Amino acid sequence: MKRLRSIRWRIQLWYAAFLLAMVVVSGVAVFRLEQENLQRLERAALRDRMDDLFQLLDAPRNEQPGATEGEGEDQPPSPPPRPPAGGPPLGGLQKDDPRFAATQAHPYYFAIWRRDGGFLVSSPSAPKDVPRPEFPAGAPRTRQTDRTRDGYLEIFKATPPGEIILVGRSLGSVEASITRFGWMVVGLGTAIVAFGLAIGWWIADRALRPVRDIGQAAARISAGNLNERIRVTETDTELGALAAVLNDAFGRLEAAVQNQARFTSDAAHELRTPVSVVLAETQLILDDENTNPEARETATVCRRAAQRMHGLIESLLELAVVEGNPQSLEKDDWDLGELGANGVDIMRLLAQEKNIRLTASTTPAHCQCDAERIQQIILNLLSNSIKFSPKGADIEVSSGLENGQAFLRVKDTGPGISADHLPHLFDRFYRVDRSRSRGTGGTGLGLAICKGIAEAHGGTLTAESTAGQGSTFTLRLPVG
Repeated sequence: MKRLRSIRWRIQLWYAAFLLAMVVVSGVAVFRLEQENLQRLERAALRDRMDDLFQLLDAPRNEQPGATEGEGEDQPPSPPPRPPAGGPPLGGLQKDDPRFAATQAHPYYFAIWRRDGGFLVSSPSAPKDVPRPEFPAGAPRTRQTDRTRDGYLEIFKATPPGEIILVGRSLGSVEASITRFGWMVVGLGTAIVAFGLAIGWWIADRALRPVRDIGQAAARISAGNLNERIRVTETDTELGALAAVLNDAFGRLEAAVQNQARFTSDAAHELRTPVSVVLAETQLILDDENTNPEARETATVCRRAAQRMHGLIESLLELAVVEGNPQSLEKDDWDLGELGANGVDIMRLLAQEKNIRLTASTTPAHCQCDAERIQQIILNLLSNSIKFSPKGADIEVSSGLENGQAFLRVKDTGPGISADHLPHLFDRFYRVDRSRSRGTGGTGLGLAICKGIAEAHGGTLTAESTAGQGSTFTLRLPVG
């Protein structure tokens, strides 16, 4: 369903609906025209048979006995005498005329009624009990009229003396031709729709390719590649202008991030020296045996604050390095499961001090990463889990491959984190009131540094937790 909401699929669906509607309307129109054309041709063929029938009926006209040479030169021959009502077939008409033979698949047939309405004769190919036609009220009886009944098309008219002559044929041949033509229209329409959809997909792909390139470039920039830019090939188009504006914005963003990282690094370096001086001087005071208790207590407080400041400065320096220069990572092929197992071995003694069961159920998950930096993430996550979990809790480290990515998961049974704090968990200096108070130590930058390292690798670090039910941190890194 998510894919169907994309612009490409929406364009394709609208185009498919429009193309299908056009093909259906055109197909129906062509089918109806062909149907009417076949019926028109069939009526024309019936009229020809009717003319043939009248010629047969009038065949003896030029062969009347008593005719002399030159008689037809001055005046038209007199019409042949008509038989009385109930007499034999008229003129030279034969019931077994080959033009009305029953040997054809859909033969033509005729039927004739007397002037008094009684049935006179019909061809062997005629259906049984052909009903005598009725002329429309007020219409000339000598005008050809047609009717359709029970799958038969018939035309009829009356002779001047009054006999009713009917010629007809089954519509089976017309219906078969229409059916064949209908399937041809369906097949051709299907081919047109399929070809049109393929062309539409290609056109949509070509039209949206710049948009896709912009999205992919933005995703890479969001992942930490701030020096990435959108390739602009057509600067005179709307998308080209948009790409140029975005490239300018990305350039400003890169400059701002670099300036921020440079400021953080410079400030940390500037603070490192006075803090080191404070640590050294307070240590001298504490080492002096002649220092009075009041001065010693003051020096202890100052040294503790300086140590905390020193830890904060080192964290800021590390964060500046991670965010400002992701290319400094020394990536190689490493097994994320093996790194997780090593982290468990390193932290096992610390876990035993709180009687916490620390286990590793890792499976191979190879990826390209900086092992030292990834080990830093693992140790930080394990340290937090141990620090905030109660005695006797369980912490499990697992790894594997999932959705084309290598993952390492740290799951604990600690106090958990409420939903209000989860969105801000990786923010700088953010603290969860009860579980991340100053009493437990830390600078509030540990998880921010871990997230920065993960994103510098093109990966993610996420947290899932429910208050009172423990927390789960998942590190995902690209395989290639």
